[in-house]
Amino acid sequence: EALHLDPIEKTLIVNRYVHLVTTTRRDSSWTTILFLTFTNMITIGGVIIVAFLTLEKVALFGEQVSQALFWTSLSLSISVTIANKLLYSFNIAKKYLFNGVLLAKYESEGWLFLAGTGKYNVDMSTRTRLFLDRIEKIYIKSIEIMTTMDGAAANNKEQTSRPDDSAHGGLHSSQTINDSILATGSKHVAAQHADSAAVSVPDNVVN
Repeated sequence: EALHLDPIEKTLIVNRYVHLVTTTRRDSSWTTILFLTFTNMITIGGVIIVAFLTLEKVALFGEQVSQALFWTSLSLSISVTIANKLLYSFNIAKKYLFNGVLLAKYESEGWLFLAGTGKYNVDMSTRTRLFLDRIEKIYIKSIEIMTTMDGAAANNKEQTSRPDDSAHGGLHSSQTINDSILATGSKHVAAQHADSAAVSVPDNVVN
């Protein structure tokens, strides 16, 4: 009301600007949650897996505890690998940063418009048209950038070669941990077969 906008200008600002800010804020919240969840899962999970494998190798515990450590490490390793793959395949890290910058840009334009400062230091009619034009340009540019991100994500999914170290170092670490876990698991299976064979010998002798 203090800006003395006519009904059409109010409707345009509410239906376009307010809607874009609300949508961008929601997207920013989701990408923030996903980014923090996956990155913390990868970091903490990797540390726990290494600790469990170390405890298992030094053989400080009995067979049952060793088995529990093995299966827990395997489950954590799978979770870390999936989180790492999702984080980079869908460009969540880039979208997390981009949505934050985009939201700040929308809010900055809104404050400049309300205050009538900078490029908005003109009469109200010109200010409103300039504001709506600026918001639309920001939106179109954001669509172009997001499309480029989605295209890059699609290319990442189609790649079958091993990811390079600079972009996917965490995935290499997960693969190394997986190999270690599988090697340990093979030892457990071999030990169980050996125990079974040892138990079956007396039965054959008795028969």
